[in-house]
Order: sequence, then C-alpha cells, then structure tokens
Amino acid sequence: MQLTRWLIFSIAASLLVLAACGDDGNGAPSAPTATAVISATPVDNSTDGNGASPFELLAPLAGEWSGVWNNDTSGSTAPITMSIVVNDDGTASFTFDLPDTADGAPFGVPALGSRTFEGTYDDTGLSIIVRGDDLFGDMNVSISLEGDLIAEATMAGVPGISALIVRGSLDDTSMDIAYNIGLPDNSVATGRATLTKS
Repeated sequence: MQLTRWLIFSIAASLLVLAACGDDGNGAPSAPTATAVISATPVDNSTDGNGASPFELLAPLAGEWSGVWNNDTSGSTAPITMSIVVNDDGTASFTFDLPDTADGAPFGVPALGSRTFEGTYDDTGLSIIVRGDDLFGDMNVSISLEGDLIAEATMAGVPGISALIVRGSLDDTSMDIAYNIGLPDNSVATGRATLTKS
C-alpha cells in the first residue's frame, strides 16, 4: 500500500509541477530514457521477519486520498485526489485526478480526467513502469516497504519540460513528497504535495 501510494504521489506531483510551469511553446530537449524498474520475478509474499507479508505492509495504504500540490517556484497550487488499490496477488494500482480550477486546467491543457497506472510488488517493494505515455513519457516509480518513494519521468509529452524527479514518503494516513522539474534552460522548478487518506 505504501509503495502504491508513493507512486500515486509521484505521478500527481509531476502533473502539478507541469501545470505550474506551463508550456513555453518552444519544445523541450530530449530527456534521458528512464530505466525499467519492474522485476520479472514472481511475487514473494514471505514475511518481513516480524511476521508481516508485503501485502500486509502495503494494504493499509489502500483507499481514497485528497490534498493539494504546490509549485514553490511559481507559487501556484491546486487540488489533487487519488485512489490506491493493493491486491493480495502481488498487483497494485493507483488512480489520480487533477481537476480544473479557477486558474485553468493543469499543465495548461484540457482536463486530463482520471488516469490509472498499474504495477507489481514483492518483498523488495513496489514497482511501476510506464512507457510512451502522452504526458509522462517514460516513467519509473519505486516504493519501498518502509514507504520511501522515488519516481523519475522523461515528460516527453510536455513541451517545455525535460524531466521530473519525485522523492517522498508515506504511511497509512498521510503522504508528503517533493519534486523537481527540469526546464530547457537547465533551470529547475521545485514543489511539493501533501495528501491525507479519508
């Protein structure tokens, strides 16, 4: 559950950063291709040494989440909602939504609607891999069983953004993440997102 939650936060954070940065219309230079993080090994539901399986450690993260993202560089902010599902067969998914606000649509594009990403988990944590997404490009997300999150995306679908890096942590009640957005002039926009589970 923690891994899935971090994945959702990282994706949401990247969307928020993109929205805050906007599109300069000049296009972005090619971003490096992300490295795949999903393992082809079978799911391992062995215990963690304290009697808890990966499913038992992640399941508390499942549920409905809501909060806000903030772009510290531009000062923009907007709401975000997420839903996390953790299945006992080693699969998980998260769905997020970045609604339109009075200030306009996220990322300066028409409303994106809900997006769902799927992954797998085992005794090393949760991994999600995305290739060729129209917004994130290539994206890898990794969440440890302790709730530490790392996500990287090329953002190939957004002119004016060359990369996204998200780091954070989560537990069964709250998520906190920080993100950096790479811009074509080699500058960086920074931001954060905080969500709570209802």
